[in-house]
Amino acid sequence: PGTKIDLPWYFLDPDQTGKVRGNITLLAITFRDNGFKLIPTWTEPFEQAFQDGPASSRVKAFKLSITEHWVLYPLRGLLTRVMKNNTPLDEQSKTLVYFGSKQVDEFRDVLRMHNIMTSYVFLLDDLGRVRFAGSGEASQKEVNNLIRFTKELLLESDGAGNKSKRK
Repeated sequence: PGTKIDLPWYFLDPDQTGKVRGNITLLAITFRDNGFKLIPTWTEPFEQAFQDGPASSRVKAFKLSITEHWVLYPLRGLLTRVMKNNTPLDEQSKTLVYFGSKQVDEFRDVLRMHNIMTSYVFLLDDLGRVRFAGSGEASQKEVNNLIRFTKELLLESDGAGNKSKRK
């Protein structure tokens, strides 16, 4: 007889059936407008690959725009409205904005985001671990690898899903 362990909520399906089902997130980060324009080369094929089927509720993509200039901080309300107006309605819930400079240097350094003129993408598993990273405009090979790695992560979490409670 072993010890029964209840797994944290983020391993579970939204319907709380108790099956282990990991979520996979593609996080795209930019610091400037020209980097923001490169994000669709990553996110569009990624979202198309997982828009239908059983994995569609477990795979998400988010965009994060970071504005570091403290001079722009007082204008954040205006800038946020402009960004919202320039973002399609169906993308607004998946688009995040951060204003400020606190800890951004450390954040950029840890994730090796030294070129603020480009975009960065990170594939995160259900524990928030980076499992794939890319930058700039995505090549077809990079997109194929991203999609393949995501499918492997889904299969990996499905394999663990056969054991909803571990002993």
